[in-house]
Amino acid sequence: MKTIILVALSTLLFACSNTDKQSEDGQLTAAQKSSGYECKSIKVTGTRISKKICNTAAERQYSKEHADEFARKMKDDITN
Repeated sequence: MKTIILVALSTLLFACSNTDKQSEDGQLTAAQKSSGYECKSIKVTGTRISKKICNTAAERQYSKEHADEFARKMKDDITN
């Protein structure tokens, strides 16, 4: 009985982990492609299951600028 449950759970786990990038690109609309929409799988510390993060080029640029600003403020606070 335990073996059947283990096989069923492992099958579900592997079925949910789709790494086929071609099918993902085929599902993007023209608006998403033009805005630089992109999805990445991020490995989360403490788990073997990765998290899918999707955002546009503008959102990635915004995050980068704010991360740089935050780092600069932290550096200034330490030196003052």
